[in-house]
Amino acid sequence: MAKIFISYSRVDKRSFVEPLIKNLRDQYGYNQVWHDERLIGGPEWWRQILNEINRCEVFVYVLTNDSLESQYCKAEHQEALRLGIPIIPVQARAKTKIPPELAKYQHIDMTDKVNDTQSVTKLFEAIDYQSKLPRPRLPNWEPETPSPDHFPARKRANYIRNIVIAIFLIIVLAGLFYFSSLILGEQDTPPTRTLETTNIANKITETFTDEAITPPTDTSIYTPTSTDSVTDTLSYTATQIETSTDEPSVPPTDTSTYTPTPTDSMTDTPTFTVTPANTSTNPPVHTAVSVVGNTPFEIAESGVISNDEWEIYSEIFDDVEMVLVPSGCFQMGYVDGDDDQKPVHPQCITQPFWISQYEITRDQYQLCVEAEICLPVPESEVSTQNRQPINQTTWFDAKTYCEWKNGRLPTEVEWEYAARGPDNLLYAWGNEYIPENLVHGYNSGDIPAYVGSKKEGISWVGAYDLNGNIREWTSSLQFDYPYNRFDGREDPTRTNYHRTARGGFYGGLVTTMYLSTDRWHESPNERSDTLGIRCVRDYDFDYSTQEGDNPRGVEQETSSSFRDLQNRAERGIFNNNDWQPHTQIFNEVEMVLVPAGSFTMGLDEADIDFVIGFCVEERGICEDEIYYTKETPANIQIFELPFWIDKTEVTNAMYSECIADGECRPIEEVRRSIINDCIEERWDETDETVNYCLPGFSLEGNQPVILPFVAAHQYCEWREARLPTEAEWEYAARGPDNLLYPWGNEFDGNFVNHCDLNCSDISWGVFEYEFGYLDASTEFDDGYSNASPVRSYPLNASWIGALDMSGNVAEWASTNGSDEFPYPYATDDGREQGITERSENDQIVRGGSFMSAPYRLLALYRPTYTTDWLITGVRCVKDYSPNDLAMSD
Repeated sequence: MAKIFISYSRVDKRSFVEPLIKNLRDQYGYNQVWHDERLIGGPEWWRQILNEINRCEVFVYVLTNDSLESQYCKAEHQEALRLGIPIIPVQARAKTKIPPELAKYQHIDMTDKVNDTQSVTKLFEAIDYQSKLPRPRLPNWEPETPSPDHFPARKRANYIRNIVIAIFLIIVLAGLFYFSSLILGEQDTPPTRTLETTNIANKITETFTDEAITPPTDTSIYTPTSTDSVTDTLSYTATQIETSTDEPSVPPTDTSTYTPTPTDSMTDTPTFTVTPANTSTNPPVHTAVSVVGNTPFEIAESGVISNDEWEIYSEIFDDVEMVLVPSGCFQMGYVDGDDDQKPVHPQCITQPFWISQYEITRDQYQLCVEAEICLPVPESEVSTQNRQPINQTTWFDAKTYCEWKNGRLPTEVEWEYAARGPDNLLYAWGNEYIPENLVHGYNSGDIPAYVGSKKEGISWVGAYDLNGNIREWTSSLQFDYPYNRFDGREDPTRTNYHRTARGGFYGGLVTTMYLSTDRWHESPNERSDTLGIRCVRDYDFDYSTQEGDNPRGVEQETSSSFRDLQNRAERGIFNNNDWQPHTQIFNEVEMVLVPAGSFTMGLDEADIDFVIGFCVEERGICEDEIYYTKETPANIQIFELPFWIDKTEVTNAMYSECIADGECRPIEEVRRSIINDCIEERWDETDETVNYCLPGFSLEGNQPVILPFVAAHQYCEWREARLPTEAEWEYAARGPDNLLYPWGNEFDGNFVNHCDLNCSDISWGVFEYEFGYLDASTEFDDGYSNASPVRSYPLNASWIGALDMSGNVAEWASTNGSDEFPYPYATDDGREQGITERSENDQIVRGGSFMSAPYRLLALYRPTYTTDWLITGVRCVKDYSPNDLAMSD
């Protein structure tokens, strides 16, 4: 788990060093490879470099003639020699003249082959071997290695030589001009240009020298755009945050010079290759309701859209002081940050939560040890006082402690939101780095301070020390952005991959490591003096188990099974087997619960060949290729909240209730108007045309109703529900496992009402020609030439318990099927707008029907029908509320 310092010449950066650094970071982790990309200019820049060299375990010297003559590289090499750090020379150019003091090392030959597998492997082996060698811990700057000259000697000498030559030539030219003037009889002495030239030369020399004092620094400051704040006055009184200074802000200074070295070397890289569905950098619209007289709990639940809307509120749970974090949205990441902080992307906290006001202290952790729940941690050389934060904890130690306190570790999203808020602050207090607001390498004495010692560093929710003092474990694996809590990064059982840690620490010297967006990652077994704990607690925790009054003032559910179901549904699941179907009745209709989660919507390019091949195998040709191309690119869809969907397709009997209530048009009226338009369009009333215009009618009460799009939409609205988006429909059919059919990945004609042997009973002429009954699956006979009663095929239930999501009748989605709305799917690009105005648009239809061949029954198949097409049924969805689970018809 080596920490590696790279010394190189800037001449070689693009061609050699950048690919080398990528290889090293892929192997050892992003934060384990240091070079001057994170160097902040200023008077301390050389001390920053010396500090990073001291922290490294291996010094990699990229050898070229330029780097060997660079005063910077020479000085860095000298410091590595002084500290006894193992040095690994890497030869980058074949003509490099290696000096005797470096020739004694066995160098790695990577001339013109920085990505050569054999050379890279040798470098990894050398680093792994050298990093394990013991070395004494020598103090920094005793004696301090002199800083390099402001400009490399050779270049400075060459530059001065050029200036001297230029001055000489100008003097010669001036002399010639003077003598020529005398020859021509000029009596006035011409203006002397030698002095002016000398001044220019001096200015050039001064500029040239000053330019080399510090590396180039981008001084621009990214300031996120803040939304308008709600100005309603809140009438509740927030808990006063303790500001006592009875205890010293920093414990007695430990004279030890021990400097911790965080390490990691995990190489398991996630294969997350699909395109995120939401590619916009604008946050989702989040409407906060701030009403005069609201309690902090009501405000937290309705959400905030700016930091100023929130007043700090704290409580004590199990002897841990915690502050409430309201729901809201923010931009995660930093456009000017390191690569692992990009891309910037929106995240929303849909449920409030509690977070520790302070880092967990040594005495708090000791109580867990005494309870024989937590394991003791190794003795720390830098943290010995009770009010100092506990350190030397592995990820497993941190997880165990938080769970003992009826909490858990924060996700990366929760931690960053608690630090930044909707205003997207770069630091807990604002967008400017203020060293007095945190514990860092220049004010700590190389030991962590008492928790909460920096009162001005408090975050918008009331949490202290988020940017300094000690780093804090999160629950999240180190996956690339954009963050998706359902892609496996929150899997608590995975132990072979790095977990992230957040916040700067007491020994850091580079200001960028204190950004609220900065990400660290370590092996879950790593112990370090810089790693500690901060816990979170779910907002919906059962307060009825606590002593005293119920602070929320809400009625608690009496059934633990409901609470368990609610937690599972809202937390989300990672695969289909994590979920047990749950059915509940709303307005006399059975609906099934769809938990939060994510899935891959559509097809990868490589998958299209498989699907088209399946189509060709069934039919000999594939006329549906145009539909499969509309199913690309594959894109991740995330469902932060659960939702409900009808267990079955809506039946004629269910629709008749709406008719009786006067809210839906009689079925015959709806059908007849469309049939007449269809017949008129074809200019005749032959049996062939009438049959074409009257397909798939099912009249029995338990058969699915056939409706045009607008009538289907009106029916769902009558039930205080809505049509599903195509993303919701596909997720309910496929789940996180991304199944091809609701029941699995293999087609089985016994599971579904589709075009089988019975299709030959349909003699609809042109309809047969246009819709392809020649590809009927004649080896199956489901007994129905038309739509079957719902619940006829219990084996085709999807992972959530929904029936007939493939076959029987196709089902309307709320999504506009116009070509102007291609994949990747997004809810906010207009495709879900203006449902009531869609009278002629093509509309997305899902699920296939009794007339569909197997390749048209795929759960990802998305044809478009005109809104008046009468072969389509309806299935409604309902938005989720936690109160749903406590009620039943």
